[in-house]
Amino acid sequence: MITSAPILANSSNPAWSFGANVSKVLLDSDAASQAGVESRALQTGFHLDYIVSNWVSTAGFTFITYDDNNAFLQTVIGEGPLNRRYIIVESSDANAILLQGATGYRWMLNKSYNIDFIAQAGFSLPVISERSIGSCTRCYSEDIDLDGGAFVMGRLGHNGRSVRFGLSIQQFISGDLGTVMGLEIGSSF
Repeated sequence: MITSAPILANSSNPAWSFGANVSKVLLDSDAASQAGVESRALQTGFHLDYIVSNWVSTAGFTFITYDDNNAFLQTVIGEGPLNRRYIIVESSDANAILLQGATGYRWMLNKSYNIDFIAQAGFSLPVISERSIGSCTRCYSEDIDLDGGAFVMGRLGHNGRSVRFGLSIQQFISGDLGTVMGLEIGSSF
């Protein structure tokens, strides 16, 4: 939940807010080892919240950057107008994009209604999870078999007049992701 002015706990007026976050992801060590990545990764994400009477529904997507242990090299020949026939050896990167949805309840923690805690449950679905060379249409790529799954999440935030700052922790209860801890910032519209 991100608001430009704190929404009162008993308010029934719907509100929309958006935010961004940066988090550290802990992966299941066995699944990460089989996929050839480290068991820690960096996640950046964007989310949209819909709030009605302290009920918060969230939709978002996240980008995960894995520390890759199985990177490969490939010779790439430029085909664009500015790099035609330019030959270079490129290294692969390991990344994922996940879609997420969650819903839960918000509690206001002080009389000023500017500090809140949101508890949510949700599901995460990987759209892309691969090892590849970016901006290369004919290069080799391979799937990284790490699944999303069901999760529970807690978000503690401070709502200012135009910006919300917060901390979040997300615990996956299925799939190959483990604990996600991070910082978020956002605003309403």
